[in-house]
Amino acid sequence: VEESEHKSVAFDVYRDQVDSYWVRTSEMAFTTVEFIGFTILHYNQLRAEMDDPTDWKSVRQGLNWLVGNPGWLRKLGKSYLAYYKRDFHPSKRDSAHLRQQGLEKLARLMKRPQLLS
Repeated sequence: VEESEHKSVAFDVYRDQVDSYWVRTSEMAFTTVEFIGFTILHYNQLRAEMDDPTDWKSVRQGLNWLVGNPGWLRKLGKSYLAYYKRDFHPSKRDSAHLRQQGLEKLARLMKRPQLLS
């Protein structure tokens, strides 16, 4: 919630100091590949410690959750690809509804202080 109030600050500083489309997009692409690589590495480490590492049903379920219809990455797709547009700016994406959802969730949690401790 708090971060949504200044979601464009880091991007604006980047544009003021660097302002390179190539640097911005190549770093995002590199980070994406790196993230996927580490995710696969850690997933394999976890599978090796499973009671039944041949349980391919869990692999299918995980892949479906990630890239199925509607998988987490599929839902993220448009927003992710928007970052690669030359005229991208975080303020162009209205996230007021997400902020409101966060405030409502925070209000519910505040009514149950035992969950916060």
